[in-house]
Amino acid sequence: MIHLKNLQSKRKPKYKLIKNKAIELQDETIAKIQEVVRIDSVRNVEAKQPGMPFGPGIASALEVFLKMAEEIGMRTFSNPDGLYGYAEIGPEGTEMLGIIGHID
Repeated sequence: MIHLKNLQSKRKPKYKLIKNKAIELQDETIAKIQEVVRIDSVRNVEAKQPGMPFGPGIASALEVFLKMAEEIGMRTFSNPDGLYGYAEIGPEGTEMLGIIGHID
């Protein structure tokens, strides 16, 4: 495993602040990723329920991810039908950059 503290940066001082924060949060971040990865988030439409159209595993993974996002100060949204959710940060009403991904 490559640890962030072993990387050398020749960038401006603000990048050093970002790097230092990443180092500070590295172990916690790895633990949170492991928590999400442990969830059996395989699509199981036979087990679907209201609000869980892809099954309980995927619903659980989405719920855990959104809770983690809220814990670090992000605003979150979960579609009532359980189809998707998202987290956002920054001033409301401003332009946003969207990054699409999935956690299952």
